[in-house]
Amino acid sequence: MKAKYFSFAIFIILAVGCVSLGEQFYGGLMALNSKPDIDEVTRFEGRFVTVKKDLPDSGMIGYTTNQGEGSFKEYGLTVYALSPLMPVPGRHGEFLVGNFIGPVESWRLPPNRAVRSLKNYGNGIVLIRCFPE
Repeated sequence: MKAKYFSFAIFIILAVGCVSLGEQFYGGLMALNSKPDIDEVTRFEGRFVTVKKDLPDSGMIGYTTNQGEGSFKEYGLTVYALSPLMPVPGRHGEFLVGNFIGPVESWRLPPNRAVRSLKNYGNGIVLIRCFPE
């Protein structure tokens, strides 16, 4: 009788092991066929690909946003995306990169700026040319 239960226990263990192995194999196949998720930084960096082509290779440029409080993270990601350029809040140099949210009508440039919008790249990214004051 003991041998009968022992054989049954071995059968159950082997069956559970086979099912588990099959699930792992299937999961591995699905992972190979699926596209990886794009992380937040890569997605953010993609917003700046086209504007970066129209900017100098290095140096300082201005940076503005309408995001107010909590915009530190956006600024840090912008610095990373535009590297080796250094975007500095406010007007610095000939160009000002705007990183805006909301409808275009809500975008406001800092006051007392002699500026002209050069190009809207979509996704809230704008390149602005600054003239001497």
